[in-house]
Amino acid sequence: MKSKEIKTNMLSDLHNDLGAFVIGLNLNLQFLEDSITEGEIESAKKEISIIKELADKSIKKIRNTLSKYRSGEAAKISDLSFICTYFESVKRFFGLHILFENEVNDTDIKKEVLFVLYKIIKESIFNVLLHAEADTVRVKLVSKDKILYCSVHDNGKGFNVKNTLLNIRRNSLGFGFVKEIAKTVGGEILIKSIPGSGTEIGIMLPDAVKSSNKKETG
Repeated sequence: MKSKEIKTNMLSDLHNDLGAFVIGLNLNLQFLEDSITEGEIESAKKEISIIKELADKSIKKIRNTLSKYRSGEAAKISDLSFICTYFESVKRFFGLHILFENEVNDTDIKKEVLFVLYKIIKESIFNVLLHAEADTVRVKLVSKDKILYCSVHDNGKGFNVKNTLLNIRRNSLGFGFVKEIAKTVGGEILIKSIPGSGTEIGIMLPDAVKSSNKKETG
């Protein structure tokens, strides 16, 4: 089966399953609203449990689909030049300067992690273009004890992290997506930001590096 056909089938499968989940969520949200209006607390609690279950199934489906998609697309990304090419494209089309500091050998990064790293960085840069009003982004990549660390730091307007994360489901789907991608390989995301002082996204991917040797420069 051709790559395009595989992607189409996966997207169709994801669309159909998630469509059913979303319809179920909408119906149960309506039942929940009616129960609260009528003062039926026990019925409302039951609907909340059903909604949580549907949401969990939706998240698991997304993670499984991302995992399948990653395994196919990862073959196309063999080194960090793919990321560098993306940085050049962003600068050319959007004027955003991206300074890349790399202390990790390409061959040291596990191939399956390389794709995840690329997707996380790409989504982080997209959020910068969409919200930050920045002109420069610094991306740093280091490793220690087989753990890959990456930071994406922009000089944009920043935001109140606490308020934004409290509303992540409604207003910050980009950050939510980044966290979900990282979780597929057991990774974690840390967001630091101060209004007026830019934003830094810290990425930690465990068991991602074959060796902890730093990249040679000379």
